[in-house]
Amino acid sequence: MKGNPTKLDENKLWEHFKNGDDTAFLQLYQAIYQSLFAYGVKLSNNKELTKDAIQDIFMDLWEKRHKIVSVKKVKSYLFTYLRRKLMKDLVDKKIDLDKVSDQHFELSFSQEKTIIENEIKLELTENLQKALKKLTPRQREIIHLKFYEKMDYAELAEVLQIKQQSVVNLSYEAIKLLRAILISLVIAAFFFI
Repeated sequence: MKGNPTKLDENKLWEHFKNGDDTAFLQLYQAIYQSLFAYGVKLSNNKELTKDAIQDIFMDLWEKRHKIVSVKKVKSYLFTYLRRKLMKDLVDKKIDLDKVSDQHFELSFSQEKTIIENEIKLELTENLQKALKKLTPRQREIIHLKFYEKMDYAELAEVLQIKQQSVVNLSYEAIKLLRAILISLVIAAFFFI
């Protein structure tokens, strides 16, 4: 591969991989693994199942590399692939999908908590977590994919297998609810200080 391969985005790595570049395949795997893993664990609440699913996905891609078509958004393609694989694996293990997604798709602020140094920021984080828990699991999943994985509405619709307008509506309602909850918590905190 010519140029600085670490500077390539996922779409370019995908194209190089399709053309037989095993270095690009490895770099794609390394570039996206953490995001896939974090998302998979949130969906399944099972680290080992998620690791295995990601391995299976990349093994399957490698084996079918000569037949792979171009995709516009590699990240959303891989997230969709992982989501479908995990759902199939959970069904195969006879695990109730509703219980898994209802109980385990939580947004984590562990990185932010390490950054927060004073009490005001810590309280804001706690209030945000309280607000997020009031969202439906699907809304939390959309918030995660939109704001943490930087997916657009079309990608979200593809990953979640729902209409794009439904994604827009769910996002709007989630943000509206978060805003209302956070405003009420700030007002309540102001009166109790």
